[in-house]
Amino acid sequence: MTGSRPAVNVTWDEEAIRALGVKTSVETAGSIFGLGRTQSYEAARAGRFPVPVVPVGSRLIVPVAPILRLLAIGEDAREAAVPAAVSPGELADLVAERVVSRLAAARADPQTAGAAPRPLKSVNDGGPEAA
Repeated sequence: MTGSRPAVNVTWDEEAIRALGVKTSVETAGSIFGLGRTQSYEAARAGRFPVPVVPVGSRLIVPVAPILRLLAIGEDAREAAVPAAVSPGELADLVAERVVSRLAAARADPQTAGAAPRPLKSVNDGGPEAA
């Protein structure tokens, strides 16, 4: 997983995700969720990426902690954790189920759900403040 592009056919498990450090690229985060490069950037720009995306200058950064929380990986979520090693297809199915349920909750009560990220203004529109 070195370099700027995610490795092809990576089996994303807890160890591999944690090895990313505290942040990663939209492309790498998207690959964890079974998305391709174009799908990842389109979702991030439209405010539909499954976890928060932070604009830093002209780059989009994805914190790893929300990925771990969404996938229920961590000491506080051991009972609901994703199996240690799953195929990309199985992981995509697990993520899709969790994303759909969080989006449904956000649509039902957008004030308290907090799962759906708000669209971000572009740098040209006055900065990275939430719209």
